[in-house]
Amino acid sequence: MRKAWEQERQDLETARAWWGQLSTQQQTELFAAVAEYAWRTSNLRVEIPEKPMMWPQYARGVPVHATDKRRTLYGIVRPCPGLAATCPELAEELALARSAREARELADVLPQSRIVHLDLPEHEQLTMC
Repeated sequence: MRKAWEQERQDLETARAWWGQLSTQQQTELFAAVAEYAWRTSNLRVEIPEKPMMWPQYARGVPVHATDKRRTLYGIVRPCPGLAATCPELAEELALARSAREARELADVLPQSRIVHLDLPEHEQLTMC
């Protein structure tokens, strides 16, 4: 029991560090890019969660669903590469990464054919007002 609790704590720490690399603005930009990609490539609208939640079975990535009647799982946004090897279900799903760098990290543990990188910048975009 204690071992499982310790593993859960370590997994959460790993995932928080992974997601902590992004600002709130970058996360918003990421989910907007996921919605745009789903529409452009599959003619699907996806439901963007108001408060994205990391799911353990998807390497602490955030699942997004199509807005169809069955609410079909579309893909997993930004699964954590450090946890992906322990999540066999993830290999069957579309993994959506921000950048080529993130996609390369995921490719070490997931089938490359199931990874899409959205070509977003690695750094914060500065807006000119």
